[in-house]
Amino acid sequence: MATQFQLALDRAEELDAQVTRVLGRADLDESTAELLRLLAGHKGAANAIRIGGPDGIMQTLNGAGRQWRVGSGEWRGEQPWNERTVKAAVKDLVERFGMQIGASRKPPYGYFFILTAEDREEARRPLRNELKSLARRLRALSSKLEIAREWGQIQVELDREDPQISQISQRGAA
Repeated sequence: MATQFQLALDRAEELDAQVTRVLGRADLDESTAELLRLLAGHKGAANAIRIGGPDGIMQTLNGAGRQWRVGSGEWRGEQPWNERTVKAAVKDLVERFGMQIGASRKPPYGYFFILTAEDREEARRPLRNELKSLARRLRALSSKLEIAREWGQIQVELDREDPQISQISQRGAA
C-alpha cells in the first residue's frame, strides 16, 4: 500500500506535468506564465504564498527593477502586479486552464497548488460558503422555480464548456 508521502510525491509530479503542459500553450500570456511558474513552487496549503508582503506574489513578480515615478502616481515600464491582477490571473489559470490552485483564508494565507484531500477541502470550503451566500441572495430576489431553472441552465452551460465533466456526470447519474 502506498504511503501518504508517496501519494503526495506522485501528486506533485502530476502537478509539475500539468504546469509544463500549460506553460507550453500558445494561449497563455507571458505574465500569467510568470505567475504560474511562481505558484508551481508552492504545493500544499502549508506552503501557500501571500499576494502581498515582502515575500509575496506582488513583490516577487514586480521585482526590484521597477521604479515608482515620483509625483505621477505611475510605474515606469509594464503595469505592476496588484491584488486585482493577481486574483484575475489565478482565476484564469483555474477556470480556463484547469489548474488546481487553492486559496487559504487561514494561516498561512495565500495561494497554493492542491496536493492532498485536505488541501482540496481547504480550497473548496470558502467557495462553497460563497456559493451558499449568493444562493441566499438570489432566493431573496427570485422564486424557487426561477432558481431551479437558472441552476439547471448553469449546469447545461458548464457541461458545454467542459464535455469531459459532462460525461462523468452522466455516468454518475446512471
